[in-house]
Amino acid sequence: MFGIANQLLAVIALCLITTWLINTGRAKYAWVTLLPMLFVSTTTLTASYQMIPQFLQMVGNGVWSPLKGALNIGLMVFVITCVLALLAQAARWIAVLRGVVPIR
Repeated sequence: MFGIANQLLAVIALCLITTWLINTGRAKYAWVTLLPMLFVSTTTLTASYQMIPQFLQMVGNGVWSPLKGALNIGLMVFVITCVLALLAQAARWIAVLRGVVPIR
């Protein structure tokens, strides 16, 4: 879980830098941060979705207590939700690139 949180922190940093590049009129350089962000987002979110059933299985098998399983699953879902909310807010990039929203 620590590894997933660490990689999602990298996604947040790459998203912020991409937003800065687009909002300052340097969109031609945005691919430098956008491609790694998409790769890390895809692989990390896929891994995290695959870990949740494993956590449930560990609780079911009695390896973890229900409290430990609930905390791990709850924290992972919270981190995933925060990153997905940030990426949804970053959809403003499309409007900026199309000229609908002015560059700040």
